[in-house]
Amino acid sequence: MRRRDRGADRALAHLASSDPAERLRGADALVDFAFRITVRVGQPPRRQVDRAYAALRSALARDPSLEVRVAAAYALSHWHQARAARALLPALENEREAAAVRGQAAEGIGWTLGADRGAPDLRERARRALGAGLESPHVEVRFWCVYAAGHLAAKELAPKLAALAERDDAVCPNMWAVKDEAADVLSYWDAGGWQDRSPDSMRDVRVKPPS
Repeated sequence: MRRRDRGADRALAHLASSDPAERLRGADALVDFAFRITVRVGQPPRRQVDRAYAALRSALARDPSLEVRVAAAYALSHWHQARAARALLPALENEREAAAVRGQAAEGIGWTLGADRGAPDLRERARRALGAGLESPHVEVRFWCVYAAGHLAAKELAPKLAALAERDDAVCPNMWAVKDEAADVLSYWDAGGWQDRSPDSMRDVRVKPPS
């Protein structure tokens, strides 16, 4: 019998609060919940899982706090199911959304879909959104769209990545230049190895909102 995760219940209560600090606390707490679902450790009831997913999707789409939206996108990025990408895609596609949220959504799409997850229509929508994001004026969006394109094996985007690898010197906060990430993806597609430019933990760093 699957047992309810009491920690997740508390997180959902925080996420429903009128206090943005409490909502942020709730979204952060659901990262671990999403991870445990992914690795199938102590699986909670499906109804609780669905409730947590719906709460994060709603927070990403509607919460007035930038930090909460970033945190919701980060938690959904750890939800290694294709439906997480369906929640993340509208945030990436919304050009009026903050760059920090869109960048986190792009990274999460790369994590949740990978090279072979999701229905063909979902993967095609993701490739289109990433292709558009490569032309964003915001460095966080371009960088994480490059990263996600690499994970999706969206090789039809290779010409855009090649152009970025030649000229995009902008540095993504907490990471490195877009042109270096683009070159790494192209090398990964060609030779099968992805350049390690950071400590092992760096690729699991949340996209930070501006202070």
